[in-house]
Amino acid sequence: MPAKEESVCARSVGRVGVAAGLLLVLTWSACGGCVDRMPPVCRDYYRASPEERPDLFEYTFEDQIEIYLCAQRAFKLPFFYYESSSQYMTLARNGCAMLPALVARLDRAEDDSIRTVLFWVFQELGAFYCDLRERPEVIFALRRAIGKMSGPLLRDSCEKALARILDGPAASFVGEGREADLEADRTDEFDR
Repeated sequence: MPAKEESVCARSVGRVGVAAGLLLVLTWSACGGCVDRMPPVCRDYYRASPEERPDLFEYTFEDQIEIYLCAQRAFKLPFFYYESSSQYMTLARNGCAMLPALVARLDRAEDDSIRTVLFWVFQELGAFYCDLRERPEVIFALRRAIGKMSGPLLRDSCEKALARILDGPAASFVGEGREADLEADRTDEFDR
């Protein structure tokens, strides 16, 4: 009798192990498949190790935006989310020169989440690198994008971002504000 109990117990553990292994393989396959379904520029960028990746500024504005959006769409894990959400600050450092590409991509945005993460770039750009209040075509494009949004939460977030843009730049000298703020943050961290 005890031998039979062990075999039932062993089978139960085996089934749990097989189920857990299958779940792990399916999860791993799904995640690996995300990279394969990305546009080629994103696939090449994210398959390279961080040390081997080219500088984001070596890409065209359009490719930089796509790399940023791929991170937002494909990687929902917290450590990738942090990396991709900080990329909006990097994109904004391109300044006013990237506005045509950014507006064009906003016009082609497929859903509210893509519009929202593009708003982050506009907000950063307007706060530290380019006074968007002087660009009525950009303000019109932002309002048009908000009008297309169906989700109240993301729509509200974008309306607040637009209000901050319309309030004007956060930096006294547009173009150097973010670097000065980041340097101050680094100094504060080490002073504590």
